[in-house]
Amino acid sequence: MSFKSLFKTIIKTSSITTLGISSLVAFTSPTKAENFNMKACPEPGSANANLTYIANTLNGECLHTPDQYKLTIYEMGLCKSDPISTGVFNKEDNNCVQTMLSTSGTEVDLAPGNSASKTAGLPSATTRPSNGSYSHAYILLSNAFKMKGSYQLADGTTYYSQASIDEYGAFGAANKTISASEEHTDLVDNMYFGEEENGWDGVMSATDMPGGGKVSALLLKSCVDATCVGSSGIATSQGEVGRLLGVFETNSGSPVVISDATTGIEVELIVKSDPSNPSNSGGGYLIIGWDQGDGNGFDLRMFGSAPFKPKFTTF
Repeated sequence: MSFKSLFKTIIKTSSITTLGISSLVAFTSPTKAENFNMKACPEPGSANANLTYIANTLNGECLHTPDQYKLTIYEMGLCKSDPISTGVFNKEDNNCVQTMLSTSGTEVDLAPGNSASKTAGLPSATTRPSNGSYSHAYILLSNAFKMKGSYQLADGTTYYSQASIDEYGAFGAANKTISASEEHTDLVDNMYFGEEENGWDGVMSATDMPGGGKVSALLLKSCVDATCVGSSGIATSQGEVGRLLGVFETNSGSPVVISDATTGIEVELIVKSDPSNPSNSGGGYLIIGWDQGDGNGFDLRMFGSAPFKPKFTTF
């Protein structure tokens, strides 16, 4: 599947101590999301939750909240400049510092369910970030996301995710004939947006986000820590992809400043959405529909992941 269905998360990390950084992940209840010009879905069951509105007003796609969003995190960090501006992951020249490392990966479920929040522990970093201004943050993930969800129209029709596969790979079909959501794998192994039928690209250049700031990404091999750095970590084909490296401008372009007075830093990858306040909106569970020319008109066809947006708070 292409990068058009990426991921959504809320992550809060890093209580800085004199011994290093103890990391945790907290998940605040998301509603809907807006990102990369994609709009929030209408509330499930509301008057606008109908196929005509989604097809015409939302151009056939919108962002919703999943019932499950599992991803595997290998590394997180802060940098004083963009660590992938040269097309490879370069931590040394961009003054990066790890805030979390898990060589075997730590799986977390980011969907909050009916709770207001939930937490999951992450391994601690070995060093405290030095004082300074950090303009970028990075997160290294497995490129496979385990998701499930559903969406209800105003007339009561409910679409459930169903694990499916086609010539492009695994995805979540939107099925209104089943009675429960199934886990599906969303595989991010291609960032190509061109018109060639079999085009492939492992780079997403810096892209503007609502409310300011940019996000960029690289597809890497199944690497960890130092093996991800430099040209040797770059995936050169779709079959080589094992990791997704996302890089963000911190706080919509406003650097994170760490000083002697800083006792902690909270990193929140926003999934809750507020269409009236895009600077506080992230990504969500992507719902896509189209008319496939079978005489049945527009219908919801697919669930997938979508981009998120980070927010950093020092304390």
